[in-house]
Amino acid sequence: MKAKLLSLFISILIVFLLFNGCQRGSRSFHGTAYAQSFKASTIHAPDGKAGTNQAATSLTLEGGRATGSAAGGDIIFKTSDAGSSGTAVQSWTTKMILKTSGKLGINVTSPTAYFDANMQVIRLRLTKTPASATAAGNKGDICWDANYIYVCIDPNNNWKRCPLSTW
Repeated sequence: MKAKLLSLFISILIVFLLFNGCQRGSRSFHGTAYAQSFKASTIHAPDGKAGTNQAATSLTLEGGRATGSAAGGDIIFKTSDAGSSGTAVQSWTTKMILKTSGKLGINVTSPTAYFDANMQVIRLRLTKTPASATAAGNKGDICWDANYIYVCIDPNNNWKRCPLSTW
């Protein structure tokens, strides 16, 4: 019973430190925190101050800082996958990683491009049709509609399109 109470107290203390650090903006939490007594945890930046049209604050996640020429720490998002029936604690698996190089990997732990996803489908939910081949756009923008896939190929608003057809 004492161990469960101590675990609960430590969990509450950790959550308090995490939330207090985020809300006040002047405190940081360093290390590993496990909130074992809670079914879900949320970390959020504080809302805007009372009043009309007050901006909210940002939530910043920072990898650890290195010294000298060593690389800083990555930001790693892990979850646990469902296992077989039983009481064994599941293992963590990396689902997303933001490397110090700026490369983002989804289901990839060592991304080789700035967006590297180990999946079969990438979904753009909304359609967009550029008004013309010289409509405003950014180099690398990709959009689609029912008839074409569009790619802006240079910074001078130059779009190319590829027709879509059934097969």
